[in-house]
Amino acid sequence: MTKRANLARHIPTSDAHAAEQATPAAVAAQTIAEPVPSVVGASGGLLAPGVSARVEGAPGQPLRAITLHRPWAYAIAHLGKRVENRTWPCPLAPGSLLAIHAGRKYDKQAADWIRQNFGFDCPPDGAEHPTGIVAIARFCGNVTASEYPWFVGPIGWQLADVVVIPPVPCSGQQGLWSVPADWLPSVRKAYRQAQTNQLVEQTP
Repeated sequence: MTKRANLARHIPTSDAHAAEQATPAAVAAQTIAEPVPSVVGASGGLLAPGVSARVEGAPGQPLRAITLHRPWAYAIAHLGKRVENRTWPCPLAPGSLLAIHAGRKYDKQAADWIRQNFGFDCPPDGAEHPTGIVAIARFCGNVTASEYPWFVGPIGWQLADVVVIPPVPCSGQQGLWSVPADWLPSVRKAYRQAQTNQLVEQTP
């Protein structure tokens, strides 16, 4: 049995989405710099290090978002998960920003699985585990094969430059969706403040 098949066999299956999203959370410090062959749907190039993108996306294009069942959004924001496993490729151009939205559904079985297998204690459902937009990540491309521990496929959306923001309460949607214009000011303000805080923390 392959590593990927063995991992998938142990994923909690309370619902199809959780089974699709669950991947090993053992190496929180690892980055997406792992080997990532078989890149698909790559159009455009990555932004140079240090170059920031407008939160509202490219001119004329809104900020796109993806809704994840909790605690998977938490895993991206706080546990170092840098790939989002999906059955379909992300249509965004590499370098685009992607809002990570924590949905209302909380998958306790997945949280138990993460804790039992890898020792991570995800916050329980409630005030400590809020819904809404909780992070902004940069989409780097799609992969169909990788040794990265979080990847189970069949398609992985590579993520980088994850910036955790104070949750912006809003309703999510299925698939890739556009953040409504009336929420953008709050998201933009939170993102810029979080970036500033990161720079302050990194200053010697």
